[in-house]
Amino acid sequence: MAEFYDSNMILEILRIFKVKDVVLSNVSNMNLIDAIKKSDFNLINADEDNNNPLDVLPDLTDYDAIFIDGDANWYTVFNELDIVKQSNKEFPLVFICNNVFPNKRRDSY
Repeated sequence: MAEFYDSNMILEILRIFKVKDVVLSNVSNMNLIDAIKKSDFNLINADEDNNNPLDVLPDLTDYDAIFIDGDANWYTVFNELDIVKQSNKEFPLVFICNNVFPNKRRDSY
């Protein structure tokens, strides 16, 4: 599958917004994960050990950015965003990743 973004551009956006803590929620793009790991951001993997992000996200608070896998379905993404809103004092920078057919067409966020 083709990537429609540049990891360096995303890292630059994170630096511009002075992000320190980054949460990955069900993100499977290894290029993105490796790029964030190699940078100076604190990486928190919400689905480590195959945990359901909807169970883990309520325990994570006050992070600066989150990457959400948008190809799950509208219900999961909607609830992840709701948890993010409730568990952070300030709404973080949100990236919706991997939003492709058929969910992209049906579940535009």
